[in-house]
Amino acid sequence: MSNKELRAISNELSAYELSFKKGEEVYFADFEDTNVIIFNKKIKFFYFNNKIIPSLVALLENPNIIEHMKKVVVDLGALNSIINGADVMRPGIIEYDENINKDDIVVIVEEKNKKPIAIGKVLYSSEEIKNLGSGKTIKNIHCLGDNFCRFTL
Repeated sequence: MSNKELRAISNELSAYELSFKKGEEVYFADFEDTNVIIFNKKIKFFYFNNKIIPSLVALLENPNIIEHMKKVVVDLGALNSIINGADVMRPGIIEYDENINKDDIVVIVEEKNKKPIAIGKVLYSSEEIKNLGSGKTIKNIHCLGDNFCRFTL
């Protein structure tokens, strides 16, 4: 990766208060039709709609990143389905940030320990979610059960 590419990515990562450290192995690659950024042999970020999104590996290794993302909390009954790639349905949502807009990227956390289990694209604003009784609410774009989490060089 060129220095110019590293600087551009570093600027985007600064929103999460992250930066590259000297000596870290950083690669830009295509993985399952997605552009990914690999740090130290793990997929730490991926591109979605031309924006860098932290992977669950990055969130689990650096929990402070979650503070820079909008969050949705789901009940334990929804956990297994979401981990296996299911979209998030309204009845499973028990809490969410009030400033969510349609098409925002959110981290989905489970209710008991508030650990991240998926990254999703919101299909409605928080105001609309409040009035929904049922239906698909968040498209699951990355979850603990997918190949991003299992990947290592």
